[in-house]
Amino acid sequence: MITLSNKLLKASKPQISAGFIIAMLIISIILIQFNIDVCFAETEGYYLVKQPAVMEITTEGIEGEIKIPDTFYVKSTDKPDMEKDGVIYKYVTYNGVEGKVDSSSLSKKTISSTTNPHFIFNESLSSKTGLSSNGIYTKLYEYDKTGGPISTEIKLKFVAYAEITDYMFVRTVEDLPRIGFVSTAEYTPTVFVDKNPNPIDPDMSPILPDADLNPDVPVPEVDNANVVRIVLITLLCLLAVLIVFLIYKPTGKKKPSRDDFYEV
Repeated sequence: MITLSNKLLKASKPQISAGFIIAMLIISIILIQFNIDVCFAETEGYYLVKQPAVMEITTEGIEGEIKIPDTFYVKSTDKPDMEKDGVIYKYVTYNGVEGKVDSSSLSKKTISSTTNPHFIFNESLSSKTGLSSNGIYTKLYEYDKTGGPISTEIKLKFVAYAEITDYMFVRTVEDLPRIGFVSTAEYTPTVFVDKNPNPIDPDMSPILPDADLNPDVPVPEVDNANVVRIVLITLLCLLAVLIVFLIYKPTGKKKPSRDDFYEV
């Protein structure tokens, strides 16, 4: 009769299953992809308006379009771009108003901050009519206007000129401000929009300290996206090697010898 020794009666060390390994690899890939998406998500900043643009207002309760001059800035939002009729639009804010702008009118990159986005904040408007009220419109298109009266006693702040000629977009100066379109003929003074004298173009490559200033030779750019991807992929490979090592690493135990068995 053959009997096993006490050594073989001990529970064997549990092995890491193939399913566990596959699950770990899938989770790692998902996490790395998530990190890539987070790293390259559009951070809050300012786009330079590179050519005169029209912004369709998307602020709740307002329908219409305003003009944004070139050399001005619009602030990015966390909303994804949208496509309509083959045109890509970006959701931005301008002078506190949210809307969408044809992306071809904007810089491709943003700058993180600007001390002077070149908005016109302090232009106060007063009614120049002798009437008790003027009209303010929450919807303004060429052949479609919706609005109501506003007292001439209420002071207004200029925001932008409307795409429709002879109208401008304004906000009221009060605790519960209203916004809308008014006729330029009913308010004074006339607002003159001057271009930004020193706009910073985020698309222009920064000049490296030792770079040749020859304009015909482009300054090399570092692709940060590829750098981060390489680092993350390297980490994934190291994780895979570690898992394989854990599966096959030596336990340090001797294999049972023939002396572990004895006959009775």
